[in-house]
Amino acid sequence: MLPRRSAYGSMHTVPCKLASTMLYLLLLLACVTVDAIEYQYPPHMRQGSYAEEGRSVNTLKGGITTADRIVTVSPGYSEEIRTFLGGWGLEGMLNDRGPVLTGIVNGVDEDDWNPATDKHIAKNYDLTNFKEGKRACKMALQEELGLPVNPDIPMIAFIGRLDYQKGADIMLQAAPWMMSQGVQLVCLGTGTADLENGLRWLEAAYKDQARGWVGFNVAMSHKITAAADILLMPSRFEPCGLNQLYAMSYGTVPVAHATGVLGTGV
Repeated sequence: MLPRRSAYGSMHTVPCKLASTMLYLLLLLACVTVDAIEYQYPPHMRQGSYAEEGRSVNTLKGGITTADRIVTVSPGYSEEIRTFLGGWGLEGMLNDRGPVLTGIVNGVDEDDWNPATDKHIAKNYDLTNFKEGKRACKMALQEELGLPVNPDIPMIAFIGRLDYQKGADIMLQAAPWMMSQGVQLVCLGTGTADLENGLRWLEAAYKDQARGWVGFNVAMSHKITAAADILLMPSRFEPCGLNQLYAMSYGTVPVAHATGVLGTGV
């Protein structure tokens, strides 16, 4: 028997045969997972001095070169990273390794994300009471956020990281036009300081129509997903993402840029 330390610090044992088999399989098949290929270096190696002095080590490139299998988080992204626009300099190598490159879409934990059992939302619903459930969830969120309570007002949502990839700046640029259409816009996210300030501007400029929650709150993300009619996903690139999957599970229509998984999975 071989001793092994658990996550809690105590020692327990595994049979030698099992340990040997696990080691053999690990050595036999090496797999690398590619998610957001533009982040090929740790943050400290993205500084100019590292590249100029030849000290940047591209471990992702090494993994792609030597792995027996390469997995991305969606079939669409596995195709996109083989192009000039999506490969970030590794598209040639990824094309060469195409026969072992696979995309597998992320899944949804239905214990956490299920409108019929979700403990965070005002009213649980399924296909049998969809309209009543969405209506109740929208009115509850409007009241909680201090927006005019009217279930007939279209509610648009943005939930995600506030950065260039997620297209939060595109959403903010389009906000004045959306506000002119008489909708409500509810945003939740955290990220770069300029985009966080953009959410604060949005709420201050359109007090009766918009709310910008800077930060992240699990319960609020569930409430927004259940209450909104439309979820915006203007991502410039999207390996997979989960919010569009949550939205479709809750009867909220994703309006997305056709990139990565969003081009085939919505």
